[in-house]
Amino acid sequence: SGREFAGRVAWDFVFTPWLGGSLSAGYADYNAKKAWESYGELQLGASLNVYFDFSPFVKEQKSALVLAASYLRTNYSEPDPVVDPDTKRRDRDYRLSLTGSLPLTESIALIVQGGYARRDSTLPNYDFTNWFGMTALAWRF
Repeated sequence: SGREFAGRVAWDFVFTPWLGGSLSAGYADYNAKKAWESYGELQLGASLNVYFDFSPFVKEQKSALVLAASYLRTNYSEPDPVVDPDTKRRDRDYRLSLTGSLPLTESIALIVQGGYARRDSTLPNYDFTNWFGMTALAWRF
């Protein structure tokens, strides 16, 4: 248990009726009872949104493709004495995804997403590389 303090700003841009984007920046400070579980995290993100008229099911709504990228820089307060008492954990996360949205009805859309995530850490047991995919139905009400 502990406290979390966080702040985030975002800027949305409309370039044309079919093209938009966003930039975001944030910082979060997680204070846990144990100092080696406490950390500060810088969060940066960007997206490019493309909207187009393609839905064989709902002519009034646009489909969308969103290319998103993010970077997270996480620094822990102290080394974890159980994992490595001499190394303070620092993680660098890189994420890239492509998401498609296809309206099926006026309130339901098919969402398909694929992407890549990588974490570089000062502690090798927290390093990873991951390709991911997802399919979902979204309900707007």
